[in-house]
Amino acid sequence: MGKRGKKIVWKRRRLERSENTGERRNWDNQELIRDNEDFVRYYRAQNIVQSEEEWEQFMQSMKTGLPISFRITGTRKQAQELQQLIENEIKPLMENVMPQVEDAIKAEDESEGKGKDEGESESAVKVEVEGQNGEEKKAMVGRSGPQPIEWYPYKGLAYTFDIGRRELKRSKELNDFHKFLVTETEIGNISRQEEVSMIPPLLLDVKPNHAVLDLCAAPGSKTAQLLELIHNDRDNVGDNEIPEGIVVANDANYKRACMLVRQTNRLCSPSLVVTNHSGERFPTLNIYTNVDGSSDNGGSKKGKRKYQFDRVLADVPCSGDGTLRKNLGIWNTWKFKEANNLHKIQVRLLTRAVHLTKPGGKIVYSTCSLNPIENEAVIATVLNMFGQDTLQLLDEAPKRLPKLKRNSGLGSWKVFNNDGFEVTERQDENGDEKEQYKTFFPPKNIEELGIEKCVRILPHLQNTGGFFVAVLQKLESSKDSENNVESQDEVKSEVEQENNVKPETEMELDSSAEIKDVTEEGDIKQELENPPVDPALLENPFTFLEVGQDTTLKRILEYYGIIAKDSDCGGDSSNSNEKLNKGAFLIRTEDSQKENTSQDNADEKNEEISEEKNDEKGEKKGKGFNSIYFVTQKVKQLLTASKNSANLRVVNTGVKLFAKPPSKDSGFEFRLASEGIPLFLQLLFNSGDSNSHVESGEKRTVVMEIKDIADFKALLLLKNPRFDQLGDQDLISRIKSVTLPQTSLVVYHNHVNSNGTHSLIHLPVWRGVNSLSLHINKNILRSIMFRVFGFNSDIAKDANFSLDNNKRSQ
Repeated sequence: MGKRGKKIVWKRRRLERSENTGERRNWDNQELIRDNEDFVRYYRAQNIVQSEEEWEQFMQSMKTGLPISFRITGTRKQAQELQQLIENEIKPLMENVMPQVEDAIKAEDESEGKGKDEGESESAVKVEVEGQNGEEKKAMVGRSGPQPIEWYPYKGLAYTFDIGRRELKRSKELNDFHKFLVTETEIGNISRQEEVSMIPPLLLDVKPNHAVLDLCAAPGSKTAQLLELIHNDRDNVGDNEIPEGIVVANDANYKRACMLVRQTNRLCSPSLVVTNHSGERFPTLNIYTNVDGSSDNGGSKKGKRKYQFDRVLADVPCSGDGTLRKNLGIWNTWKFKEANNLHKIQVRLLTRAVHLTKPGGKIVYSTCSLNPIENEAVIATVLNMFGQDTLQLLDEAPKRLPKLKRNSGLGSWKVFNNDGFEVTERQDENGDEKEQYKTFFPPKNIEELGIEKCVRILPHLQNTGGFFVAVLQKLESSKDSENNVESQDEVKSEVEQENNVKPETEMELDSSAEIKDVTEEGDIKQELENPPVDPALLENPFTFLEVGQDTTLKRILEYYGIIAKDSDCGGDSSNSNEKLNKGAFLIRTEDSQKENTSQDNADEKNEEISEEKNDEKGEKKGKGFNSIYFVTQKVKQLLTASKNSANLRVVNTGVKLFAKPPSKDSGFEFRLASEGIPLFLQLLFNSGDSNSHVESGEKRTVVMEIKDIADFKALLLLKNPRFDQLGDQDLISRIKSVTLPQTSLVVYHNHVNSNGTHSLIHLPVWRGVNSLSLHINKNILRSIMFRVFGFNSDIAKDANFSLDNNKRSQ
């Protein structure tokens, strides 16, 4: 949200210098004047609040700091443990610390001669909150530590902490809490996310079997939410089943797409595909169909059909003035032209989102802007473009987020030109200007569109940032070409033409660079129904492996006990591991040339990769990959359709399960990849809840019982313990019995939580000849130490903490 606006502000913050001293300005210091005459004049004219009194509340809230907020990943077994850690250890500690911190800051401010108002902590300002019942309430929010977010539908999985940056720096305990958040965020147990940013995915109504598109995804906080919803039916928090759904996360900037990969990889989802397209030119995708018209699952293919998404999130670039509480530089840079220049881009993005949604599907449009030109004007334009028989607004917030305090969408607003002068529809002395702002005005049928169903979040309502959300549904009766099926000959003809497009490696696909001056809504709709194809992305090609045909893959799965030795896995019916039927294995090879990876030639490729081939080409292919990834069947279907493989600029997909170790003296060719351990355990035990199926003696797994707590702690602290440093000889015998030297295994510990419940902590371990070596990064290890030794443990919070085997663990 607000990606475009943030980028502009960041540059200006870096370059702006003080007129008097020439020194760089720091927008976070107290000298910044949190005011802007143009901002005040514009929003007073828009009547975004109901009274003068509420306007004062709104402006006072905008000038205070924004609370810290974060979510606990509800699909993980650690969710309950983290919740207990926050409630039982962190909150009591914060309650004792906060008064001391506030007193220290107040004393310092007084010693520097600052007044009471100026020296008051920016996050401790009293804000009058007017509830929906009209009663005024005065509250000092969140001063007793992290508090559950009141409106969040999943109790105890989202918190807000009203604390400023100054407090975090002045207290060791608060600084430790900050390190805790950073650690848990790095490994995916927690997502640090602005409170209002959590709203769009929740209103999208995502189910585990849905195909979801995040059209403007970077930096990835909402994508992470979508993945959680795909992995979770929300009836049972912590469900580990491999989902049927898929999330495609797209961004126009290649470097931001790579950053998106980093942010989402910590969630280890086989359902994610990251792409690099201009949002308005996201390609029309297709999927193979069987003779009966169903999606292909290996049957006899008849042709293809248009691939559309059940849910599309369009969190579009915006001016970002709803983020003034944290992006202080916008006070200095806010201009009328920012929203005006973005309006057409936003219309085009939402138009493309509608085309990509299947009939009956839902679209959520959101911005972190308060400007009606970026919000209601965009919604009204697109609704009239498609017509009420195709697209309609939904009133989802009262049903899904009943405790969320919000305002309705504006039914009228005023239009200003780039210079700040009001423009009226009857203004005809400058015809060009009138035409330029044509779609900015409220349409004549505004009352018929249901604009009041849009959601406006103002900062003073619940101490948040500003935000706008609209939920739209594409009606089942819409005239869409979803079911048009093309023959295989037509598909191949299209691919041959598209393969002639010159590939690019790191092309930034900026949607604003090629915006045509299209004023007719019908022209925009027709143009974006089948947009131009973006140049191909020159990345290592994906090649899928079949369990029953590739001997290398079969040998790996047999070694780690995922399939029985000498089992016949040639087809789904003969595969004894049901989990394998829900996904597919793939590799990325540097030696292979980018080519059509359609389902028609998949068998031929797998035969070339197989180590059974002794010919020169087969040998080269067999040595061309060092890692094996796992994806769901829906991801495979999407990537193997011929037109998609030519059109789709895939940056990353899949969870790494196996990788060749750097050492050449390995006892086995492939080791377990640490990031793929949770998925590996699901495949190994062929159950949604691997915890209930772990037994010592299973292939490559060893359980450390409660009595082995001393050895478990030794493994954490020593990182590379020798066998003679472990006290339990029975444990050493169990380790030696399940694996050979120079190979991987998973060690479990039956940990007792603070509330008396039990949970299994798994550690990927490399077994040497006479020692063990942890294969996890320092953040995961620190997180486990927090759970085992407690939040106040100096061991877990040691700033100089590092892994001795860090190079090998990567």
